[in-house]
Amino acid sequence: MGNILFFFLALTLMPAFSATLDVAMQKYEAAQASYEQAKDQLLAKQQALTKAQGALQRAKVDLDAKQQQLADALATFKIAQAYQEKNPWHSISRERKAYRVAWRAHKTAQQTVRQQQQEVTTAQNQVNQHQNIVQRVAERVNSAAGQVAAARFAKIKKEFAEGRTVEVAVTYSCGGNETFNQCKASALKRVLAKAAREGAAVYVQSLSKATYNGSWRLEENITSKVTGKIGQYQVLVEYFTRTPGIHIKIRAKVQGQVPENLQVGLSPPLTDGTVPKVSVIARTEKRSPKSFEPEVVSIPAGCFMMGSPKSEKDRDSDEGPLHRVCVKAFKMGKYEITTTEYAAFLNARRPSTADRKKWVATKAEYSSSNHLIERNGQFQAETGYERYPVNNVSWYGAVAYLQWLSQQTGKNYRLPTEAEWEYAARGGTQTRYWWGDEDPVCQKGARNGAKFYGCSAKETEAVGSYQANQYGLYDVHGNLWEWTCSGWSNPYNGSEKKCLLSGASARVFRGGSWDFDADDVRAASRYRDEPGNQSDDVGFRACEVQVK
Repeated sequence: MGNILFFFLALTLMPAFSATLDVAMQKYEAAQASYEQAKDQLLAKQQALTKAQGALQRAKVDLDAKQQQLADALATFKIAQAYQEKNPWHSISRERKAYRVAWRAHKTAQQTVRQQQQEVTTAQNQVNQHQNIVQRVAERVNSAAGQVAAARFAKIKKEFAEGRTVEVAVTYSCGGNETFNQCKASALKRVLAKAAREGAAVYVQSLSKATYNGSWRLEENITSKVTGKIGQYQVLVEYFTRTPGIHIKIRAKVQGQVPENLQVGLSPPLTDGTVPKVSVIARTEKRSPKSFEPEVVSIPAGCFMMGSPKSEKDRDSDEGPLHRVCVKAFKMGKYEITTTEYAAFLNARRPSTADRKKWVATKAEYSSSNHLIERNGQFQAETGYERYPVNNVSWYGAVAYLQWLSQQTGKNYRLPTEAEWEYAARGGTQTRYWWGDEDPVCQKGARNGAKFYGCSAKETEAVGSYQANQYGLYDVHGNLWEWTCSGWSNPYNGSEKKCLLSGASARVFRGGSWDFDADDVRAASRYRDEPGNQSDDVGFRACEVQVK
């Protein structure tokens, strides 16, 4: 059966799993239950901390009041003492008593503040401890979810490798009041449910119709998917009509050969703890014979939690609220657009001087970390920097390039939305960076290598110098900030899922750059600028989408 689906993520990072699918599911459900319990305990500790902080604040306010009362009582007592020195017969016992009462109240308030401070410290330590527990349990959930995926995959791959057919059959007798279409829908629903229990996805090719002996048999086209399952199944649907009722038998069959490069993996669970879908991720597409076409990778449709949790290290206030966003499938440039690619656009388009200056600055106009040069009206990359990303390009300049690229290729290119960019950059993860939570390093061979402030050379690197993420995208953390087509909003209000096609409002760029710190190249980090501005730390990459 053609068009075998490819499933990819980091299988090499997973241990070899021998557990059956049922055992793996039991482990996952147990881990998930522990995760929910740990989250509840963390919430209780956070509430206790909030309560202790409130009590401490009230105690401090009371201490300030008692301190003022003590100061007032002391001043009154000193005045009374001075008066008594001149009038020995005058009694100051009332003032002395008032001072002592204020002093004791002040000492008591001080002690209360110290006690409340200790309670806050204890509560904070407990919150930190439970946050670590939640993190460890979440890692166990990830591991268990990976075992589920691996077990499902192993089952399907074994079936393919053995070259045999796995049949899921259901016979359903319809009621006398059901029409044939109603009966068909009910029977199909049952076979899909049974296929799901077997760990099977249903993916159907076209079949044919035939009529036999007055009653009839139909082999019909059906297309359906079972969420979260792995595999490619052919469904042969047989309908038999018999008076007075309708009897339907449906068989789901696995057929085909195992491709040598068949792979599978799993994204970490979302913050709601659900087992993530196994993504269908296509291989990098072959580069077009046209040298100006960017190399793209396919990004599957899916949902993720956009932004950062309040607990994330180095989080900025404009990264929230954390919210679920779903995106459609699209293709994205494997690399940032290079100086060579942008020079080809300028040479072909031959823009006016005003337009060119509005779009991008050349090395003569802005020399720092800029490698686009102009000689006798022709543009080219500086020698030795042909694979460096184009920078000093405005949002207008990025849009102009992608419009030209669309016209030349007949494809539909644009900048990604902010949501598409973050979804693609995360590569199916929910961590600070696509590789995890650890900070990046400057080594090119390192898994968490990236170009950011602190690396020795104070400029960009050639595209693809560091490792790609799970989707095959390079330099999503560091090197250059990348323009998106979305307008800026803080907090998120839905504009992150839309393209702002015109106007002078600020546009978002993402990813960090060579002259920003490690915390600014996190997946959730955001920045914005006016669409006409140019900077030596901002570039862009292409996004290819289907024309509606």
